[in-house]
Amino acid sequence: MWGNKLKRVIRTFKEHPWLVSSLVVAMAVTLFFAVRTVAFAIYWSGPAHRDQTLQGWMTPGYVSKSWNVPHTNIEALFKSLELPLERKPIGRIAEENDISLEDLTIQIEAVIATHRANQ
Repeated sequence: MWGNKLKRVIRTFKEHPWLVSSLVVAMAVTLFFAVRTVAFAIYWSGPAHRDQTLQGWMTPGYVSKSWNVPHTNIEALFKSLELPLERKPIGRIAEENDISLEDLTIQIEAVIATHRANQ
């Protein structure tokens, strides 16, 4: 039973190598993104990852996901402070722009509070 199916797959690959290779690559990419989506959903649904205390290692994107604040609100905060919104930890962003981490944390918490008050 399996021998005939395997022979058919091999014959199809020999007749259409680009088509079969493209199909395999497409399936691998789909599987990768499916696993990644499920992993992210599990990670962010865990109570340990929601509303975490702001720390210097967190990136602005991590803060927006952890606190369920739209990224545009965090982006607007960084623009108003004339700070670059980068994929760097907020501690490094504060350090590179001569602002204390405590001041930046207070500003981010204010944006979070404003967002939650408007919901």
